[in-house]
Amino acid sequence: MVHHRFFRSVCLLLAIAAGAAPGVAQYDLGPLKLPTQFAQLPYSNDFEASAGTVPPTMALTRFNAITLKFDAEAWCNIGQLGSCMTPFDGAYCLEMGLRPSSTNYHDVRNAMVLGLDGSGYSGSQTLSYLVTDYGDEWDLVDGVWLSNDGSLWYSIADWSLATSTWEEGQPAGLASTPVDVSGKFYLAFVQEDNFPFHDLDGIGIDKINIPAKVSGKSLGPLNLPTTFTPLPYDEGFEVAGGVVPDYMAVSALDTYTLQPDTNAWCNIGQRAACLDPFKGAYCLEMGADPSGTSNNFVRNALVIGLDGSNYGGQLDMSYFAANYGEEMDAVDGVWFSQDGSGWFPLRDWSGMVERVWTDSKPIDLSGVPIDLHTRFYLAFVEEDNSPFYGYDGLAIDEIHIPAKWVGVELGPLQVPYGYTVPPWVETFELAAGEVPGYLACTQLDAFDQPDPSAWCNLGQLSSCSNPHSGLYALEMGLAPGATAHIARNAMVMGVDPSFTTEPMTLSFMLYNAGDEYDPVDGVWISSNMNDWFMVQDFVGFSYNSWQYSGTVDLSITPVDVNQRFFLAFVQQDNLAYLASDGIGIDRIAIPALPAPPVLSVSNLNAGSTSSLTVTQAPSDSHCIFLASTIGAGTNYAQETELGLMPPVVQLGVEPTTSAGGAQLSSKVPNGLVGQTIWFQAVGVSQGLGVVSNVVSKRVN
Repeated sequence: MVHHRFFRSVCLLLAIAAGAAPGVAQYDLGPLKLPTQFAQLPYSNDFEASAGTVPPTMALTRFNAITLKFDAEAWCNIGQLGSCMTPFDGAYCLEMGLRPSSTNYHDVRNAMVLGLDGSGYSGSQTLSYLVTDYGDEWDLVDGVWLSNDGSLWYSIADWSLATSTWEEGQPAGLASTPVDVSGKFYLAFVQEDNFPFHDLDGIGIDKINIPAKVSGKSLGPLNLPTTFTPLPYDEGFEVAGGVVPDYMAVSALDTYTLQPDTNAWCNIGQRAACLDPFKGAYCLEMGADPSGTSNNFVRNALVIGLDGSNYGGQLDMSYFAANYGEEMDAVDGVWFSQDGSGWFPLRDWSGMVERVWTDSKPIDLSGVPIDLHTRFYLAFVEEDNSPFYGYDGLAIDEIHIPAKWVGVELGPLQVPYGYTVPPWVETFELAAGEVPGYLACTQLDAFDQPDPSAWCNLGQLSSCSNPHSGLYALEMGLAPGATAHIARNAMVMGVDPSFTTEPMTLSFMLYNAGDEYDPVDGVWISSNMNDWFMVQDFVGFSYNSWQYSGTVDLSITPVDVNQRFFLAFVQQDNLAYLASDGIGIDRIAIPALPAPPVLSVSNLNAGSTSSLTVTQAPSDSHCIFLASTIGAGTNYAQETELGLMPPVVQLGVEPTTSAGGAQLSSKVPNGLVGQTIWFQAVGVSQGLGVVSNVVSKRVN
């Protein structure tokens, strides 16, 4: 049972991870019962009116979590199974868990599905509810889901942050998924568990409202601005020049007394010069006084007054943040409020890499349970007990509503003095271990100083360890045998698209040797070597195998890709390349090439039949199998760059399946014992050759 449950959880995790944003991935929650009628929006339900009777706009499901069949021990109760035990107020609420009296501990899945109709509704598409957690361990189905057909569901909120007291659930926007809520749709509250409700486990729900009716959290007596600045809003703190404008207010408080504290440091330049802005001379700094010696806890906040009355643009937000040793506190994060009293969280500071300015990426504001088309407040809040910048604290810069691309400084990167001309495929073989003029390698330490033990190697530092094909690749990490420390490596390529009409797309092969992700890890583009924009990160590549990047659109940033530009492959790490760390890059192509075939060779024994197997080749075509006894290197045949040194022997040609697979079986001559052979396959697509990796094996 445990393994089955784990498998289902992994499947759902993969389904959610496949979406472009939270809530976008779809999932089948099983054959949930569906209501027979639909209630019109706006909708409010505290379960008191139904008085324990299930109305036709609601349906309750009680499943065994493994079989997805009815389970009498499952407890999905609004009063029809028994008196509700601890409603928020009144006599009724939704209770989900195992039957309170049960001793048959096993996994059950409960669901309450509401039929709702948004036809003619023009109000805020936000959901609020109260939730209490009686010991629930979070399962991936736990939460609030939307569906148009009752079959494919989209997650909009979960119970992962719920506590044992009744509190407002995670704010949820109904417009954050592909579900059309302008007509009839379904809203489901789902919970999976294995212990009795209330005593050891389970979730309680009460006071469901669309639009949201929530009071928010008190952050203390924060100072509020006296005016409101209109949306769209762009804040780099430079215009204010260290003076707090009237649409901002800073608070610097003692955490426990919530009284002003001179040791609290909420600075945009009005107290002292800013220490480490992302851009320009100013930013928001929050922590304890940099020169202070007291370690008392302080609470800092910058509140911004905003006015969306005349704004009809996109409601999302971006900013840059830097963490200087921040430990997470309950108030830390970005908050919104209508009245400056009740605050709603948007994002916290958890998961940030220390001392690196990190892009928040666009954050959808549709789930914020206040009206952003009128006046409202935005707050950045931080609580801490050590001096800012030295040991602790949080900094914010470049706040934008709607979200904007903002160029990043990657440090003093070396500049190439030449340019490649697309179409171009960089396999590093022609340079043969030298750094050509259109490439430049940079090796820095954590303080942006040259680091001789940083490893940005094309073969000029040492023989390459594991190219995808041939003898050379880009390797980034620490030098073999180097003492562990943070280093940043970058290879910059100059690109001149002036002589081509080819689309400016990119593909490459990547080897992840165990790299832990840093915000700088990825492919960046720039027109001036100062403002860099990320076009692809290295997240999601599995360890210890060469993988294809897919097609990367280079035109998605403000950089004009019709003029000369620079591409940077950047990686930050603390261990030696291939010693559980590092990133390898090979076969960089502009425009993007399709995924290369993957070749494997088995049973290379003299006198036996060996098998050469290809996957990912062009489908319904043919594949040419080649071999060399000389070695790997660069060689051209019919305008195809091979990775084998001549003479190259053609072993055979085999058709490829609709899935791009092909196999060649060949008897190995006895006279080849002890000989090393290099193999490669070429898939043929529209008359052009697409080469596989090179495999070298010794004949046994």
